[in-house]
Amino acid sequence: MGRTKQAIGTTTNLYRGKMELTEWVQPYSITLVVLTTLAALMFIQVLVADVAMIRSKHLPGHPVKADHNNFLFRATRAQANTSETVLIYVICALLCMVLSVKPGYANAFSVVYIVGRLGHMLCYYFDFRAFRSLSFAVSMLGIASMLGAVIWAVIV
Repeated sequence: MGRTKQAIGTTTNLYRGKMELTEWVQPYSITLVVLTTLAALMFIQVLVADVAMIRSKHLPGHPVKADHNNFLFRATRAQANTSETVLIYVICALLCMVLSVKPGYANAFSVVYIVGRLGHMLCYYFDFRAFRSLSFAVSMLGIASMLGAVIWAVIV
């Protein structure tokens, strides 16, 4: 029993009432902040889409009519688009940590991704089509760069 507490105490500080990040995760703290921000962003997108459905009296379970002039359509597309990219980003972020990709790269690529996602969401909501496409490209650049770093770590 005492040995278990000692082993746990080396990676966390349970006696001060908080957990500290282990040494290998600490350099990726910005990536962890981005992951947390991404979760909040997705939560907001679900709420916005749900409120838009309620306000438009949309019948649940029925498809949303494809019309970029309709806020409900834009809100559901913003949410769907984020859902389409989030798994790729999360896998790449975790692989960056496990494979010890240089933290500066992982953190920078994570920031590029989340800035692109936030821009994409806002541009979709406010129907700024050209900027929405640019924001999408920025988020994909973040993912592609992170994936490239992961591939580099595997082959080198």
